[in-house]
Amino acid sequence: MLGMSESSSLPEPTAAGRAAATELRRVVQGEVRTSPLSRWLYSTDSSSYRLVPDAVLVAGSVDDLQAAAEVAARHGVPLALRGGGTSTAGQAIGRGILVDCFRLDSILRIDPERRVARVQPGVIQASLNRAAAPYGLEFGPDTSTVDQATIGGMAGNNSSGSRSIIYGETVDKMVGLRAVLAGGERMDFGTCADSDLGTGMNGPAAGRLAAELTAIRSRSAERIAHGYPQTRRCTSGYNLRALLDPQPNLARLLTGSEGSLALFTELEVTLDPRPAMRMGAALTFDTLRGALDANIAILATGPSAVEFLDLEPLRRSPNLATFRRVQPLVTGGEQAMLTVEYQGSEEEARAGLERLRAIHGELGVRQTMYLEDAGSLGEAAALRRAVLPLLMGAPGAERPAAFVEDTVVAPERLSGFVSDLQRVLGAHGVRASFTGHASAGCLHLRPLIDLKTAKGVQTMDVLAHEVAGLVADYHGAISGEHGCGLSRSWFLPQLFGPELYAEFVALKRAFDPQGLLGPGHIVDGPALTDDLRFGPAYRGRHPWQPRLSYAAEGGFDLAIERCFGAGLCKKLTGTMCPPAAVTRDEGRSTRARANALQALVAGVVQIGDLTEREFVEVMGTCVACKACKTECPAGVDMAALKVEWLAERRARQGVPILARVISNFRRLFALAAPFAPLVNAIARTPLVKPAMRLVGVAPQRPAPAIARRSFTRRVTADAQADVAVFADCFVQYQEPHVGEALVTLLRAAGHKVTIADVGCCGRTMMSTGMLEQARRSALRALAGLHAHVRAGRTIAFIEPSCISMVCDDWKRLLPDDPRVDEVAAASRFGLDLVAEAAAGGRLCFRPGGAALLHPHCHERSLFTSAATEAALRAVPDLQLTVLDAGCCGMSGVFGYEADHYELSVAIAGRDLLPAVRAASAETAVLATGTSCRTQIGDLSPRGAEHPAVFLAERLMT
Repeated sequence: MLGMSESSSLPEPTAAGRAAATELRRVVQGEVRTSPLSRWLYSTDSSSYRLVPDAVLVAGSVDDLQAAAEVAARHGVPLALRGGGTSTAGQAIGRGILVDCFRLDSILRIDPERRVARVQPGVIQASLNRAAAPYGLEFGPDTSTVDQATIGGMAGNNSSGSRSIIYGETVDKMVGLRAVLAGGERMDFGTCADSDLGTGMNGPAAGRLAAELTAIRSRSAERIAHGYPQTRRCTSGYNLRALLDPQPNLARLLTGSEGSLALFTELEVTLDPRPAMRMGAALTFDTLRGALDANIAILATGPSAVEFLDLEPLRRSPNLATFRRVQPLVTGGEQAMLTVEYQGSEEEARAGLERLRAIHGELGVRQTMYLEDAGSLGEAAALRRAVLPLLMGAPGAERPAAFVEDTVVAPERLSGFVSDLQRVLGAHGVRASFTGHASAGCLHLRPLIDLKTAKGVQTMDVLAHEVAGLVADYHGAISGEHGCGLSRSWFLPQLFGPELYAEFVALKRAFDPQGLLGPGHIVDGPALTDDLRFGPAYRGRHPWQPRLSYAAEGGFDLAIERCFGAGLCKKLTGTMCPPAAVTRDEGRSTRARANALQALVAGVVQIGDLTEREFVEVMGTCVACKACKTECPAGVDMAALKVEWLAERRARQGVPILARVISNFRRLFALAAPFAPLVNAIARTPLVKPAMRLVGVAPQRPAPAIARRSFTRRVTADAQADVAVFADCFVQYQEPHVGEALVTLLRAAGHKVTIADVGCCGRTMMSTGMLEQARRSALRALAGLHAHVRAGRTIAFIEPSCISMVCDDWKRLLPDDPRVDEVAAASRFGLDLVAEAAAGGRLCFRPGGAALLHPHCHERSLFTSAATEAALRAVPDLQLTVLDAGCCGMSGVFGYEADHYELSVAIAGRDLLPAVRAASAETAVLATGTSCRTQIGDLSPRGAEHPAVFLAERLMT
């Protein structure tokens, strides 16, 4: 277990919390975690706050929620719930017992006739949408966190999203709830038969609750009817308005209660028909006000969404290049952009776009990009969703702070409201980002403030009060979709008045007499500046002297603190983060690794603890796929940070045998190559297994085979070559036939080819934490490659992990060497050159056939698989399927390590292996990475080959 340093700010668990945790372990199916590190990992969400729980319960069943409620009540311990942990107002953290519901992910039933789904609270919205898609249905409220937000969390916050003018809010989709009260009573909530509230619930507390709810309605019906902000959205306060319906739905009363009234165990929700088509346009404007004035006219054309972006802060983001299609709109001189969308049948969507074209000249638009295909529309939507992470990824101490980021006013008042906000911000000299859902009048205002300073915290407090007052003046709500949590509950007495607020308190008391559920949410809110994640007392430090450069982030500590908890690493699709996706374990997510390193930076754990088993389990399960650097637009480079940790661990513990073997891969294979037949034969005997176990290799893994004749011995260089093929370690000694295939293709395309035999780029050494050895090897390779660049040659790479080393990691490893950028600029995937030649008619291939392609994760993360796909699509009539399976799970040495073998297999088994096994015998299985081909060959009856080999065999001369 990790020990705490003397400078630790981590509070000890309370006596009641310790007793509750002990009892929980006896009665739950899930896992109770109480170590200092696990408590720290769950102390933050996507908000500006940190609350350290006494214990974490990773629920294994919905029965665990009842057990947690009963134990919390017996011991008088607070209890809070967490789904994906994406809340921006602090709803997903709490003292006492924090219950992680993310593994409660069963879709219990989809009824396509009634268009209803019944789910457990941990079901991710995107997962529900995938399950409902075969029926032509989806869950309409589309949050920006659709890939990681859970239905339980959406119900807790009453989430909505960009299309709320069509679909409404989550509350509008609620059919019924099964829940647990604070004392552990199980209850069902749904629609009342009439105005009798007792008919809308079932369970032991039904009579008492019906009486108290009826009393609230009787004495305050008039206040409830007229006391809420008159806006399209409002997630401020409890939804007492549900009591006034002719047939109240009590599930809707609980929606938006942020876990402070009951614990949701099952949710029944309405599904919406999926539109056949969506299309739209991106429009830029000189000013924010000009865009918001145009929004009113655009709303009259019947869009499904109108999204608002402030362009100026985005221009400073280092990761803006990720959005290739819409980047020209952002890099102009305009200040704002509206993204407009229409949906329905193809005819309906196009008619909407025509209505926009008809008024286009009246809107004051400077640039227009029509988004008539799913790719461009999706990228524009992704840019809007990524605004906050993009801003968080920019260097500097000032960060976009979440505390007034969810205001909502009537759309026709929004432009005036924003002008007043600009005056307020200007008076305090504060820059800010303005984005939001213009169609609903919901604004996500993020002032850029350094909350590590007393001045920054004071500015936060002053701005919050001034903005709240401005919201009240505009008859708006302080929260339109993100809820109140710890950020905004303090303002509710002023927003609603003392009488209506008193009914919120009465409702809370009726459901939770001891006040244990979600303390501080909605009623009795804390001061805005309490419990900040980074406050004036925070003192970040370097836990060790970093071995890589973090100049782009502003320093090592800022590189670690760049993660702000948005939780994109919790999603189940794409490349990031395979260990988290396959286990659904917070401790195996990129966010957890960043939090663990933040504990070192904050001085919460001792430096020696980074070698302890728990810390090793969190950091060591990173597969270094690099997707967090690009899929999370905040650009948290966990692959580099893991290497830093590995290097420090090696310095403290010494270098294990396996790491030494891998880091000297090229040298050892060069020595063994002349004896390859004998070495390979011995490696296949049972005698090798004990030795493999001794060095930490999983005995299930076959030893890699060695080629007797290396790549460089098989290929003769051309005179006056214009392309130098990089002889990476793997093609040189394991798969020289892959290099031969690429050379064949390049020569057939008219290129003159030589081999860049310059030694290892340092990838094998860097991946094992041997950074000084990697630096020396990289310098030798850099000198050799730079000579080819000076000769005017393009450097063609076969292995994606090697080109990523040269184009990405060398910038950190050799930050002051100008040759790095020159070599990177001349470096290309070999298949990129093949695709160009095929497009120019210089290569022809035998037509027909089918292929299944698995791109390497570095290829997806840092570059694109488009070149590989284009090369393959040059085969006429080829039926090509490109997998979106993420990392294969091998990740170099990771899959060979005995401690990680089962996780490696599980990652491969998520999407990759099922697709390979389902492929017909006539379908070629292709993979661009050596590790990927090894994993497929080890774990399936099918082998995989490199696309270059496939293409060379089909080459027509």
